[in-house]
Amino acid sequence: MTEAENKALVLRYFSGEREFVDEDCRFFLSGDMPCSGWMTKREKDVLSPSILETVGPWTTTIGDMVAEGDRVWVEWESNANLTNGKRYNNCYVYMFKFRDGKIVEFKIFIDSLHMYRVLDAPEVRGEPGDRQSPLTNVTERFVFPN
Repeated sequence: MTEAENKALVLRYFSGEREFVDEDCRFFLSGDMPCSGWMTKREKDVLSPSILETVGPWTTTIGDMVAEGDRVWVEWESNANLTNGKRYNNCYVYMFKFRDGKIVEFKIFIDSLHMYRVLDAPEVRGEPGDRQSPLTNVTERFVFPN
């Protein structure tokens, strides 16, 4: 698929369409919350609705989108009122990786401190887990002396 076609699929994903998410898709959520790290599609599908309990509309805004080869990077912002009376307003950078018209890898870089401050879900507030690396490819490594 072309970079433009991949960007169009990302917009369809954000509008709620999910049929082109591969069953073996791997998801990554940044941070060291209990829900952070790598997970399967099934684990993400169970996790997502259990964390954000909203009242009224949930507004999302797409910023810049950059495509290169089989990847699309997206700036994204969301706003919602929560059932606990707090306001959720978070900013993200998403990375989608495509193969044969399907999303096969999905990374979410998020303000996890904001999540901790406003969400009451145990998946966010529990004991922190070990930090996992989002890197699936190493282009170069630099070591700096003290």
